[in-house]
Amino acid sequence: MCALAENLDSLHAVPGLCYRGPDGQPTTNPPNGNPDKLDDLPWPQRISFPSYYGKPIASILTSRGCWRDCAFCSINAWYQRVGGKRFRIRGVDSSSPSPSATESNAGKSRINGPPATICPR
Repeated sequence: MCALAENLDSLHAVPGLCYRGPDGQPTTNPPNGNPDKLDDLPWPQRISFPSYYGKPIASILTSRGCWRDCAFCSINAWYQRVGGKRFRIRGVDSSSPSPSATESNAGKSRINGPPATICPR
């Protein structure tokens, strides 16, 4: 979204963007792929949290993608189109935010994450 906002006059410079070219035909820019190492990505800055049964929760995801190869699923087609590894996980040392990143999470009584996000390497 940021790349699009910065390049409204030159859509060809936005990686992965699909749009109609000057001739009206669909145009797809080459994707820039996905980072292979999730450990290199910063933790999100969260300013609000949902609640579950009146208790505030914080969600974590320690993996992206899927290791399966189901014929009916669009995830595989998306990764073939975008490139990069289909399944990536955070390392054990990077699977929870640093204490400084969790200061804003003080008072959260639940940590939510689907079981599939915690996998051994």
